Amino acid sequence: MPPLDGLKVIDLTRVLAGPFCTMLLGDMGADVIKIEEPGSGDDTRGWAPFMAGGQSSYFLGVNRNKRSLALNLKSADGPDVLRRLAREADVLVENFRPGTLDRLGLGFAALSAISPRLIFASVSGYGQTGPRRELAGYDPVLQAEAGLMDITGPADGPPSRVGVAMTDYVAGQFMFSSILLALRERDRTGRGQAIDISLFDSILATMTLPAGIYFSTGQKPPRLGNQHPSIAPYETFRASDGLAMVCAGNPRLWVQFCQAIERPDLPGDSRFSANTGRLHNRAALVAIVEAQIAAWTVDEFLRRLEAHGVPCGRVRSIDQALAQPGTTMVVVNSICGCAAGKMRPGVRMAMQHTTKPDQSITVFAGQDREATDKARGYFGGHPPTSPAIAILRDGQLVYLMQRSAIEGANAPAIAQELARAFDAYCAKANA
Repeated sequence: MPPLDGLKVIDLTRVLAGPFCTMLLGDMGADVIKIEEPGSGDDTRGWAPFMAGGQSSYFLGVNRNKRSLALNLKSADGPDVLRRLAREADVLVENFRPGTLDRLGLGFAALSAISPRLIFASVSGYGQTGPRRELAGYDPVLQAEAGLMDITGPADGPPSRVGVAMTDYVAGQFMFSSILLALRERDRTGRGQAIDISLFDSILATMTLPAGIYFSTGQKPPRLGNQHPSIAPYETFRASDGLAMVCAGNPRLWVQFCQAIERPDLPGDSRFSANTGRLHNRAALVAIVEAQIAAWTVDEFLRRLEAHGVPCGRVRSIDQALAQPGTTMVVVNSICGCAAGKMRPGVRMAMQHTTKPDQSITVFAGQDREATDKARGYFGGHPPTSPAIAILRDGQLVYLMQRSAIEGANAPAIAQELARAFDAYCAKANA
């Protein structure tokens, strides 16, 4: 049985940090209901590039294992629908601007009053309190504000953004961990609690090494490109056909590195015998090493290093990385023009005795006017059995997608049905 089987999660988040957190919960078996704005859904549904059938690859990457419910929280009955869901839920995750849900009567104080066991997790740019609580949180801005850009990039170039949205992923992981801790606390006390995660605090927590350098020396650490500020050789080297990363992180590995490149004399050179000397004379060391390996291919260089137990790897492009044996990143199949299939997590949380559920995508279901009593069954705590259900409440459509993957013999019919329904709904919404 999956470790979080039976856990009910309301996901009010969009874009990345929150959806990444709730996807991890879904990966571990939680029943995640993603609440989206009617008509448009999560912002990332419209972000290119798109898979077959118009599904955003960005959205698919962080929204597997969820059901989708489109709900207007500002409508007359929208807040009541959310309150009814909250009564049955274990966890609610949100990333609105601080105070937004309070103004709608849907904040922690209001929902915990009707469900004291509810864990209410919030993620924002700068947290729920403090002078910058009202500011929006976007990864490039937070990388800049937290000093990450200043230490990233070549020594002779400008500050650079890390190539993926690290602030969101780190914050999402911290929130995932915090939710698990809050569940453990609830096991003991029976009470839920509020969780406050900020992108700024999260990425700043990863800056202990450069902060330590600053506190120790009074100087801000410089940009070093692919080099390490405290260890050498711990960087990339150019062979005849590409770059390889080498991490000789201790004296033993330094000696083994020299043996691998057929320069056993280097550890006896006074410039390079100690790590401090290698740091001080890094330019000379790099020139010696690259001259030694200039005729070798990356494969030959790595073969020698691996034979001597030196940590190393080829600098690969993303297509090369995904093609490696054992990679567990993303597999997406196209079914009748509708992007569907299994999406496997890039992070393998492999546990000896714990099973994980099958992976499925989250589809924004369309205008399928099925019997409303099936929808009422869900709100009473019983999941619907239909692959796609639309709920019509006081003239406003609310959409729900069953959690199971679109697979099997009936997959083409379901995919076509959902595609037609969604097109019809969009046409109506844009009329």
